[in-house]
Amino acid sequence: MVWRYEGAMFNQIFRLNSYERKLAYLSTVPLPVRTILAGTSRSLRDEWDNSSSVGSLNRAISANVLSPLLFSYACWILESAQKDRRSRLYFMARDGLAVKNVVDVLIDNWSLPIETHYLYCSRESLMLPAYRSTGVFEFDWITWGYLNSVTLEEVCCRLQIKLEELSPYFDLDLRLVKSDAALSVKALAALRKVLCLSAVESLIEKKARELAEIAGKYFIQEGLDSSDSWAIVDTGWRARSQYALSSILEYMSIRPDDGVHGYYLGLNTSCCKYQNDDLKSFLFDWRSTPVDYSLNNFLCFELLFAANHARTIGYRETESGVVPVFAEPPSEDEIEISTRQHAISVEYARRVTSQVTHGKIKSGDLRTVVRRIMAQFIGYPSFQIADEYGRALIASEMRERDMQEMAPEMTYSKFFKSALGIEKIEGFWPQASMRRGGMVVALCAYNIFLKLRLLDWYRRVILKY
Repeated sequence: MVWRYEGAMFNQIFRLNSYERKLAYLSTVPLPVRTILAGTSRSLRDEWDNSSSVGSLNRAISANVLSPLLFSYACWILESAQKDRRSRLYFMARDGLAVKNVVDVLIDNWSLPIETHYLYCSRESLMLPAYRSTGVFEFDWITWGYLNSVTLEEVCCRLQIKLEELSPYFDLDLRLVKSDAALSVKALAALRKVLCLSAVESLIEKKARELAEIAGKYFIQEGLDSSDSWAIVDTGWRARSQYALSSILEYMSIRPDDGVHGYYLGLNTSCCKYQNDDLKSFLFDWRSTPVDYSLNNFLCFELLFAANHARTIGYRETESGVVPVFAEPPSEDEIEISTRQHAISVEYARRVTSQVTHGKIKSGDLRTVVRRIMAQFIGYPSFQIADEYGRALIASEMRERDMQEMAPEMTYSKFFKSALGIEKIEGFWPQASMRRGGMVVALCAYNIFLKLRLLDWYRRVILKY
């Protein structure tokens, strides 16, 4: 009865949508606090230029989805840092920029004694410098490709070596593979044998050590050799960047004795842990809990967290110190969207923390609601959301050479051909692709398919992935 009364009250006062109602009906949080959370989300959604439908939708998603997610994650990061007595936090580019912006607001408004820093890095700038020999971790990043799409040309680019340098070690099967064709399972097995040869390992390691030296200087310049207790922050998934960072710090003899500590939005079943490193997660940790397939689309999170600067591809020394080297910058439209999303999230955090004192909001109380918010955004997008965000160009590869629409429009013909493995799957967000194509029945069936936990079986048996 109380819940129904509160629900009617919230709806009447705020005219809440489905995302905001999830915040308003959060029974584990005191009524005044959830009123502020839902009301702030509602007010920010309403503050747009009505002449721009694109801008209004982006503002609505920023206010309804991204802002509560970032705010909850930021609360957990600071709770964890205080509990673990971490005085310094390093936010790893590029997904860490949006998080850092919100964390900085909480630190300022709640007067917390924690420093924050931004670390320019990427898988491309870290993986090769971290190489020492071809183990399980190394072979994984060298050959990983979405739906087995990696090519021999891409492998050579990741290792920064020429195909001619490897050709003397190839067996006949691998020589017959075209450099721009996806490697088969048999070709990958042959490649692994080549990469494990001592002569090839020495060839790769020579290049890796040169890169490790300059990357290490950058990390020392940023204070990672400090005796202060620090941790890194990132979105997560497999935590490969932390693994690589630890390897580089160890090579430079500056790795902390108690390991590197990482705070993550989420971790999946195959995350990587370097020696005595510590990895903690806020939203999910599928190493210890069942996989929630309603959240099993990491690129949707990265789409929302997108930064407004270019990807880091390496480092170079200058007279004033070591500076990051960047790839091509995002387009003006992408920069505008990212900047707007970050600004709204910061404003959300500012408004909430100006009304709620430190300690009144516990991140554990918010975890369930942000999981529900993200499950709705990923699994049941409206046509408007699917159409706008589905057009965004995004890449799954570490060098971002496979840029394509997040969710290209799908037809039933394409759906069945892709499902049977006849045609290559396009895009990274199936639910949005189906919504764009008007495939409501298929969308519902796909979400049921995920709930039945059949995705891994399908990938293994049908797609051979």
